Amino acid sequence: MALPGINTAFAISFILAAGDYVVPSMVGGTGGVMIGNVVANQFNGLGANWPLGAALAYLVVGSVVAVYLLTSRLTRAATRW
Repeated sequence: MALPGINTAFAISFILAAGDYVVPSMVGGTGGVMIGNVVANQFNGLGANWPLGAALAYLVVGSVVAVYLLTSRLTRAATRW
């Protein structure tokens, strides 16, 4: 009974991940530098630098988690009665 929900969760997460990969290319254009493009470029091409790409991806994930934890803590403190 849980399989349709699991399939839907995988589909939604794939759509969101694909959008996060494609949108910076469309918004930034050829002259713009966005972190998604920088990370993706580290894994592609002849001079691929996988350790740097992994470190940049780790920093992006870490910063997103830090911002999430900060905002959730501030929201929890602001809504406490």
